[in-house]
Amino acid sequence: MYLKVRVSLETAQPRATRLIAIDPALTLDRVHAVLQSAFGWSNSHLHQFTQRNCRLEDRKFFIYPYWEPDMLEVGSFADPETDVSIGEVLREAGDFCYYEYDFGDSWVHRLELEGQAEPADFAYVIEGAGQAPEEDSRGRQTDRELPVHVLSRDALAEVNARIEASSNPRVSADVALVFGDRVGPIFGATWERIVDARNQELNDLCVALMKQPVPQLTPELQQELVQVLAPWADFLDEAEREIPLTKSGYLAPKFTGGFVEKWKINAWTKSLREVDIPQMWRLHEVSKAAKLRRKYRSTLRLSSTGKAARNDHPELIRRLSAASFARYSDAFFRDAMVLGLMLVATGAQAYVPVGARVDGRELRESVAECLAAMGWMIDGVTPNSYHVTMATEALETVLDPLHQHVDPSPELALYCAWQALKA
Repeated sequence: MYLKVRVSLETAQPRATRLIAIDPALTLDRVHAVLQSAFGWSNSHLHQFTQRNCRLEDRKFFIYPYWEPDMLEVGSFADPETDVSIGEVLREAGDFCYYEYDFGDSWVHRLELEGQAEPADFAYVIEGAGQAPEEDSRGRQTDRELPVHVLSRDALAEVNARIEASSNPRVSADVALVFGDRVGPIFGATWERIVDARNQELNDLCVALMKQPVPQLTPELQQELVQVLAPWADFLDEAEREIPLTKSGYLAPKFTGGFVEKWKINAWTKSLREVDIPQMWRLHEVSKAAKLRRKYRSTLRLSSTGKAARNDHPELIRRLSAASFARYSDAFFRDAMVLGLMLVATGAQAYVPVGARVDGRELRESVAECLAAMGWMIDGVTPNSYHVTMATEALETVLDPLHQHVDPSPELALYCAWQALKA
């Protein structure tokens, strides 16, 4: 069942209200999009959710990712709004919280749980009255009590159409409004082509990505992630000590040989030249694209970005993933990689390193089917799994840079897929 939530715009006269049916699993960043549409706001100002107790200083904040720590009030407690569902905040009838939009005009909305409502594909307004003020109109807002008109059937239909447009990938191409901070700029171009395709299977995949909670880095995952990222950490540590280069700018054979022996890399050759060992070439080129190191005379040195990412695993994942995308300028390959991440992030398919197991082809076959639904053709035929071997490259660069067929836990693959989508 959905939650039946009464939303009152308390700081406006006359007061506007909406009775909204909301999926309890909807995270607060998605509730923000619903409220924007329900009241006709333009999503052009900052916002926050707060859960207030009797004493103002005890209130709890739910914040969006662009907040800086020093912007929070002293003594308050904050959780990312992407981590908290509306059902966790409003549990029983009478529970309430607040949503503030535009800190200059301070439009404060009170959300109170009244009961349950019938579920639907998207949130919807059951009834409403009054209109929200114009944006940036606080100084001109009247305090006189004016008549509040109940929304007509046509007006409700218009409001619900806006909500669907902000929630339905087939209707809206506004990435920021639909996904919030869940995805990064690389996702944008693929998203536009997905919307243009107007395909039900692609739409279902996008809806699943919208509704999927963003996984958190638990202590158990952190421990596994440290092990998985160990080759990258070691390479960055070596760069901090300076990695020698040849006159042509390649990794020195002595360094390459030591790294190959230390990590037992299957090089398939006795040559210690970087160009003959794909794993070493990947470490060198991806770290360059990710701006994790810099060249200084005849050595590689750790950059300031590399120093920061070395101890910030989510940031390291995002930078490595973005560097993987940077290798491909063709939209087909980028779409394949984004779709691969989406399938893993939603749990529709499991991540399997290329060549590790035969059943790893299932993910690539699903990516090929999605590409075909988007209208892609390869030499006049629809794509197949052999055309999309790069579909898992963003994850493979993070999880298995040395081609050792590392098989991470499903939870870690899911977490890394979400971080890669933010690249």
